[in-house]
Amino acid sequence: MSAPLQPQPPPYNNVEHRTDLNGIDRLIVRRGQQFSIRLYLRSGSYQPGVSALDCVAETGPQPSEQYGTKAAFGLTADVNTSCWSAAITSPPGDTLALSICSAPDAPIGRYSLSLGQSARIEFILLFNPWCPGDAVYMDNERSLEEYVLSQDGIIFRGTYKYPIPLPWNFGQFESGILDICLRTLDMNPKYLRNPGKDCSGRRNPIYVTRVLSAMINCNDDKGVLLGKWTDGYEGGISPMFWRGSVEILRNWDTQACQPVRYGQCWVFAAVACTVSRALGIPCRVITNFASAHDTNNNLVIERYINENGDLVQSREMIWNYHCWVESWMTRPDLKSGFNGWQASDPTPQEKSDGVYCCGPVPVKAIKEGELLLKYDAPFVFAEVNADVNTVMQKKDGSTSRVNTTTFVGQKISTKSVGSDVREDITNLYKYPEGRPRCRPLDVWKLRFNNLCFQAPTKSARFSRRPTTGTSCSSSSKTRASTSPSRWEQTRGRAAISTCSPWSPTTRTARRSAAWCLGLARCRTAATWEATADSKTCSMWSWRLVEVGGASDDPNFLVHLLSNNQHLVCVHLERKVPLRLNYSKYGGQLTDDSLIRLAALLFDYSTREPVLAVRNIVLTDPEIKVRVCTKAKRQQTSLKRLHERFLKCRLCSADPG
Repeated sequence: MSAPLQPQPPPYNNVEHRTDLNGIDRLIVRRGQQFSIRLYLRSGSYQPGVSALDCVAETGPQPSEQYGTKAAFGLTADVNTSCWSAAITSPPGDTLALSICSAPDAPIGRYSLSLGQSARIEFILLFNPWCPGDAVYMDNERSLEEYVLSQDGIIFRGTYKYPIPLPWNFGQFESGILDICLRTLDMNPKYLRNPGKDCSGRRNPIYVTRVLSAMINCNDDKGVLLGKWTDGYEGGISPMFWRGSVEILRNWDTQACQPVRYGQCWVFAAVACTVSRALGIPCRVITNFASAHDTNNNLVIERYINENGDLVQSREMIWNYHCWVESWMTRPDLKSGFNGWQASDPTPQEKSDGVYCCGPVPVKAIKEGELLLKYDAPFVFAEVNADVNTVMQKKDGSTSRVNTTTFVGQKISTKSVGSDVREDITNLYKYPEGRPRCRPLDVWKLRFNNLCFQAPTKSARFSRRPTTGTSCSSSSKTRASTSPSRWEQTRGRAAISTCSPWSPTTRTARRSAAWCLGLARCRTAATWEATADSKTCSMWSWRLVEVGGASDDPNFLVHLLSNNQHLVCVHLERKVPLRLNYSKYGGQLTDDSLIRLAALLFDYSTREPVLAVRNIVLTDPEIKVRVCTKAKRQQTSLKRLHERFLKCRLCSADPG
């Protein structure tokens, strides 16, 4: 065959590979799927069985057949979709139509394809969730539309009693975003140390997901985002103001890979979702309300308070909510049964293998208690299942257990496929409380602590099937343990409730001097049941450090009521209304607009305390904008607003 001229890939390749939203000016294809190239011969013509064409596909700075980053192949009669292959699909002549297919397990990234001695073409290869041979294959077109192609979504924040939807522009097909996503892979320390081995690892979505988990934060590398949970946000942007991933990624790229300031859990997760979808991995953002942060892998959150109810500083905490991502893939590195959704977390909380990353770990492994499976199963398991022990430290040095109503792993949520409705996926992470397959956490903790000293090759399963005489029933109103404590059985219980259904209080109400906790009747009450013993009840309220952050920071404690209200009730439920004036809390609010209220009930006869806590959500009034004429890009029209606003921030994102 005569040497071909520069090959021309038809623009319909990108359409067939569902990458045309990135543009059609360059070739972007998915692995394991054929794409076409036209070859114009300088002289002569192609003769079947006589002419030959050597093809070489290479990726990375050190392409090697040993690493799988270089593939040499020739022409065959038909295309083989299980490996790199090429076939002529046109009749003999001076113009050839060449069909090429990459291996379904080829490393993703930028490729150079050499055809013969003189022709060369550049293209980008992505994961292919539409290809049955790809590890990220998903056999559901509606789910693929949502988890790969959709550029906008919903992230849930707030509290488990009142989840608040936050619209987010993922923008994975926006101009330049794919190149930035590939750059995040090239800036990771593994690539800088050994680019050949790192590029080889990009054939595996498990490896890529773990790299992204580390690269979205900047704690160990030139990652995308710098997290900040305390003080102000000088020198950067408050995480509350971000409404999409595009600006964050572009800022990181244009600032020579310096971290963007600032992010928190939902921002980290959203950016990770954008990069994953851009690379072809089905991905979604998950919100876990009342999420535990376990620092020592004992599956227990230890919290300490003093005799006034003030929280003592501790690294372990309960976030009012926390976000991570799930990515869809097979797990050939594990025993069978753990394919599907894998949880990973780009928020820097604890180190894994010496790096601030987390996962991917099969969601099913969390539900079934398989805590020795890769990666970081105990940490994720604790986020949704950990027990909470609250201890009071007294002035004389002694301690006593405090009964609380704290539960972790509430209303685990994500956006539904094809709609903005919240989908509750708690059942994917844990069995319902009190159901037959539930088992007390104490059993898991005991078995896990024992198995931690065994060889890591052994698989440990933490069965949720009950043993004889074991019960897991629990009351979400009164306790966090799986069996009643002596106080709850014989002494009493405490809770905080409103006199109206759970609903938010709008920010407009905050200007009222008489505003109080609740809506409707504007009343919040501390409720308890007790014997004839006298009880002393004290109430406090403190603001959260941030939404999705440490909700137990004692530095922001604000006393709202005088202590030591002496109360007596005999086998009755007693309610004490609390009216909270704006002057008491207005100056303490942060951008997250959440208030935490705690009631401490102390029984002087038994010296036993009971603590009840509630988060209160303040929401902005809903503003709906209706476009009366045909919308046009790059045009702005402002009309005078007759209403005066104290503060106004108008954000617009265009995913198209």
